[in-house]
Amino acid sequence: TFLEGNGNSSTNSMDKGGKKKKKKHNKIKRNKKQKLVKIIIIYTYYTLKGIQATQNKQPSNQSSGINAEYGGVSLFFCVEKMKFLKPGKVVIVVRGRFAGRKAVIVRSNDEGTKAHKYAHAVVAGIDRYPKRIYRAMNEKKIKKRIKIKTFVKGINYRHLMPTRYNLDLDLSTVPSDVGSRDPTRRLKAKRAVKRLFKDRYLTGKNRWFFTKLRF
Repeated sequence: TFLEGNGNSSTNSMDKGGKKKKKKHNKIKRNKKQKLVKIIIIYTYYTLKGIQATQNKQPSNQSSGINAEYGGVSLFFCVEKMKFLKPGKVVIVVRGRFAGRKAVIVRSNDEGTKAHKYAHAVVAGIDRYPKRIYRAMNEKKIKKRIKIKTFVKGINYRHLMPTRYNLDLDLSTVPSDVGSRDPTRRLKAKRAVKRLFKDRYLTGKNRWFFTKLRF
């Protein structure tokens, strides 16, 4: 009985230690995410401020309508005339399932549609990035590691962070009605984008686009 008691106490202490480690790891992860959101908000604020300064069409108090606050992690800015969000522009998705992923604008829609009554852009991006390859690897392993998983989605302008980079890809093959609920059309769009991205990756160009963001 004495030995059994010792065994139980040791397992309990190990469980407690594991839980503490898990809590600490989750806290670090949460802090990293919060830092990333802060950086994104600041970056978006200053990019929009720079665009506003170059245009000089309206006074600074009214035109940009920027209201970036970090409490419930809400980011709002006026997106009525986002002329710099053109097809081929590389963006980073800020919110949703694909947050932190790089994407290219296929088509921008400032006025919105019947289904989506807000300014949005159809973007094509990478959900799963290709992994690093070494000389010692065989062909089978290389083929497995260079696989790319793509996504095509209509995303609100507020959930996109524009970058200064452009990607020269002919995205005219991507279907125009990606926002529809028909799964076959979405699959066709994904396959078309996957083919284009894989061909570009194998050429060795724009390697910065095919690397995962570290945060």
